[in-house]
Amino acid sequence: MIKKTLHFFVAHVPITYDILRWVLGFSKMQKWLAPFLADLKGQHVIDLGAGNGDIVLPILPAVSSYCWLDPDPLKLALFQERVHDVTYAVKAIIGDAAHLPFIDDSFDTTLFFSIAHHLDDHQFINALAESARVTKDKMVFLNHS
Repeated sequence: MIKKTLHFFVAHVPITYDILRWVLGFSKMQKWLAPFLADLKGQHVIDLGAGNGDIVLPILPAVSSYCWLDPDPLKLALFQERVHDVTYAVKAIIGDAAHLPFIDDSFDTTLFFSIAHHLDDHQFINALAESARVTKDKMVFLNHS
């Protein structure tokens, strides 16, 4: 019941998503990830399960290209609202991390933040395999429990 209620509010009241992320401490996660994201200058980056993009907003000006991927159209709207005036290469795709529509080695770095808990075991294994397939250099993986 709680999960359904939260999903309803997140789907119908966009600010709920931001509040929920704040309550869960995502600003701390952003600070913790800063050293791992600092060396992405000039890279082609894909962010799987990107949500509203708040974790990566600080690095966007440094990367050569950024691909946002998430299955949720609401998150796409939130992300587009945040980056509507950017002048760098940002591409947003509604999609599934377990079935990526890219050729092998398309990205230098893949970001895989806080999405594992949304996937069943089969989807998780496929998402990791797909991430490895499209990634040339490194994957940055973080999940909360």
